[in-house]
Amino acid sequence: LGGAFAFDLSMDSMTNGAFSFELTKEIAQLENTSIPTLPPTNLTTPAPIPIGDCLFKSSDSSHLLNLTQYQGTTLAKVDDEDNELVYSLSPCDNMLTCNNMKVNSYIFNITAMQCEEYLSVYKQGAVVPKYDATDKMWQFVYENGQQCNGLEAVTQIIWMCDMNMMNKAEIVSCKSMGDCSYQMIVNSS
Repeated sequence: LGGAFAFDLSMDSMTNGAFSFELTKEIAQLENTSIPTLPPTNLTTPAPIPIGDCLFKSSDSSHLLNLTQYQGTTLAKVDDEDNELVYSLSPCDNMLTCNNMKVNSYIFNITAMQCEEYLSVYKQGAVVPKYDATDKMWQFVYENGQQCNGLEAVTQIIWMCDMNMMNKAEIVSCKSMGDCSYQMIVNSS
């Protein structure tokens, strides 16, 4: 491996008072193995973006949003105006439970310790985001939230490109926009 790895191992394991250095022996064998390398070139090929439930294209197909690394996670933030309410989002998934229903996003009341209402349900391909190249943001508008005054809640989730986030996502703002309308802004790299 040409010194590419350095280990400080005093022992791998101990059995019946005897030390085992099996990993150390394997490393020594690898160091003596010749690994072929390719000559450098001036051509680079970008790695393909995985295709899955969490890959979105702009309407002109010139921009891609890959949220695959956030699938299976939950983001949360306290409401910008009411610190009893917490907004939660499970990107590209319905991991949250509200009122006996699996949902994509909801508002949880931490004082009452209950879900106030769900804001959206993720259905692959049902919501096509819009891309704003000037502000480098993606807008998802869900119109399938819990009924409110006879209407389904409308939730706008905006994903902002922020290279300072270093491979993570964070809800930076969340609030009610008025009757049955909500907004979450997520910064991610």
